[in-house]
Amino acid sequence: MREAVAFLIRSREIRPDSSAGPVDFVLHDVDCEGRARELAAALHAALYGDLEPLERIKAETAAYFRALDERATLRYRFRGADEESGLWYFEAVPDRGELVAIKQAKPTSAGQLHRYSWEHLEDEHGFLTDQAMDPEEDPLEAIGPKSSSGCGAGEGAGQPL
Repeated sequence: MREAVAFLIRSREIRPDSSAGPVDFVLHDVDCEGRARELAAALHAALYGDLEPLERIKAETAAYFRALDERATLRYRFRGADEESGLWYFEAVPDRGELVAIKQAKPTSAGQLHRYSWEHLEDEHGFLTDQAMDPEEDPLEAIGPKSSSGCGAGEGAGQPL
């Protein structure tokens, strides 16, 4: 169940201070009462082995990030580094007054590249970040805005996203 709540946090359905205990769930900042009831029912069903409602929520989350990706007219690219996990690349788009990461890539020292997007939200190595990007607060280097024409040609070519 902790994994389910962690997924809801990563997918921005609930705030990061939400939690799952052995007999209860605390979900902060759910959009509305109807959605809160739906999430509670999905978590309750999962307690009894029915994972279908949670899988549906995962599909909705992927659809949200896909819609952001497909409708974006302006994209921002950032490079970030931290001592623990090294270098990260992000592509973010504006949504409801925030910059939301829609793509993320992490090169490893072994030459692998872990990529996350609506097509691949998480795996055993990581997940698409659940936090809005704040270039003024976060230790990020702007790589530059990008038009919606896609990755690979022209501006931004050669970046791992």
